[in-house]
Amino acid sequence: MGSLKPEPGEGGEIRRGKKRIFRIISFALAAVLFLVVACSLYLYFHKSTLKSYLEKTLSKKAGLTVAIGRLNYRIFPLRVEADSVMVVFVSKQGRADVRIGRAEASGSLWRLINNQKPFFDSLTVSGLNIEFAEDPNAPPSGPISLRDLARMVSGNLEYVGDLVVKDASLHLSLPGEGMDLSATGVNLKAAAADKTTIGLIVTRLDLSSDKPKVTLAAGLRCEAAWPRAEPFSLEGTLDLTDSSISLSHPEKQWEGPGFSLRAGFQAGEGSVAVSSFTLDIPDLVALSGSGRAELGQNAVMTISSKLNIKNLESAKKAFAPFLPPNLPAFSLNGSAQWEGDVRRETASGAAKIYVNGALRLPPAHFIMNQGSLSVDQVLLAELHLEGEPAGLRASGFVEGRQGRLAADSFQ
Repeated sequence: MGSLKPEPGEGGEIRRGKKRIFRIISFALAAVLFLVVACSLYLYFHKSTLKSYLEKTLSKKAGLTVAIGRLNYRIFPLRVEADSVMVVFVSKQGRADVRIGRAEASGSLWRLINNQKPFFDSLTVSGLNIEFAEDPNAPPSGPISLRDLARMVSGNLEYVGDLVVKDASLHLSLPGEGMDLSATGVNLKAAAADKTTIGLIVTRLDLSSDKPKVTLAAGLRCEAAWPRAEPFSLEGTLDLTDSSISLSHPEKQWEGPGFSLRAGFQAGEGSVAVSSFTLDIPDLVALSGSGRAELGQNAVMTISSKLNIKNLESAKKAFAPFLPPNLPAFSLNGSAQWEGDVRRETASGAAKIYVNGALRLPPAHFIMNQGSLSVDQVLLAELHLEGEPAGLRASGFVEGRQGRLAADSFQ
């Protein structure tokens, strides 16, 4: 058998070969490290160069203009700070102006290099102001898909572990829809993991519509969550506080009473369900119930509710512009309760409303003086109402407990 021993001098050649390989690897690693350090130092001491590069690169997108007032960052660990950022975007739909007072992000350079999301562990934005003015000649944008909108939000949140927005403001001008919306004191927290979660607080929300002229003012609090996986489903809660509605019309001028609204909701791709809602107008009306809407060309909305009118006379005064003109001749002191369903169906652009429920009137003092007829009675009533409002069928009883009925003559 042959010897396995190396020939004289062969071992030295192998050792020298290994040394050369290690030396080359060492030089390569040193070169990479040098480049990383050099690039880091260059970027650190030439932040204005990077800022200009980012502004030019981002502004290459059609209709987009970006200006950064101040940019500061640290490589290890990765931290980026930007002040006085302004973004202007112009498209066929209109013009959007976005201003950011300050933005701070912290994350991992290695995740950024390796394209591992989220790149940043957190992003905090303060002093955000968004203004959007729709072009009056903008083409129709089409219906908004709740699913697509939620998926877009989830996709953007993939890059950031936690998003916090402090003291933001928003103004949307939509002349094509006859709407104007503004919000101040907006605070937002959002995160995307197995579920995307959002918490929103708005100190002041103002919404006005020209068709008809209606104005809503309220404080708003909303929480929502939806899974990343299919099928799509969304659930959450919505609160309106310190709210009021006003209506201005050539024939009606109305300043509604203050109210609060709380609702829990779920939504799928083609439906929205309100598991519970409560509407309270202090000393006037309390409403609670649930509802469901099937969306689409032939939409169906059903509301099951309990309504307690605490003071009928006060309610008559509060909602006078919407009541029959001869109603002031009546005076009804007491309360009333309603329990039942209201369904609205839309087919081929035509809408129909169906009512099915019971109206109860506990003993209430009814006074009417109209012409020669005078009524002063304590009434007790229970009526079952069914059908469309124009042809409503009623059954039940109305009972006069005590009082008087007088008339000069009957014809």
